[in-house]
Amino acid sequence: MVNIPYHVARNQGKLIRSFYKSVLPQIAKIPISQTQRVPITVYALSCERDIPEQVASLRSLGKLAREAWEKWFSPDVIYIRMLNYIESIYLERDSNHDEKKYQEEWLSWKFQWERGWTPLQRATRVLRRQISKISISKEKQ
Repeated sequence: MVNIPYHVARNQGKLIRSFYKSVLPQIAKIPISQTQRVPITVYALSCERDIPEQVASLRSLGKLAREAWEKWFSPDVIYIRMLNYIESIYLERDSNHDEKKYQEEWLSWKFQWERGWTPLQRATRVLRRQISKISISKEKQ
């Protein structure tokens, strides 16, 4: 018994593939409009038979990636997001918040020492890292 739906689908796939193959040079020549360049590289592994579909798929993938990039990381979106963060900080503060006292506390030695931010602590961290790199390189030799 002949499986007619299978053969119809198979022929339909061959027809679509031959269409993609015939218009592949024209598809590749269509310039992709871009306002910025994003430093990414996309690799697609494919056999020769599937290259036409892969080209169309990769072009649409690039377009969708660009739209997502602009939606989340464009300068305008980042600016609005930063303003929202600043506004939320301002709105969540207590009504009796004293900015001058806050800044004095932030700049105090005690505050910085507790967080390891003093110049002495930073220099010590750098020296420890350098010493550990030297000891690790000696162990490898």
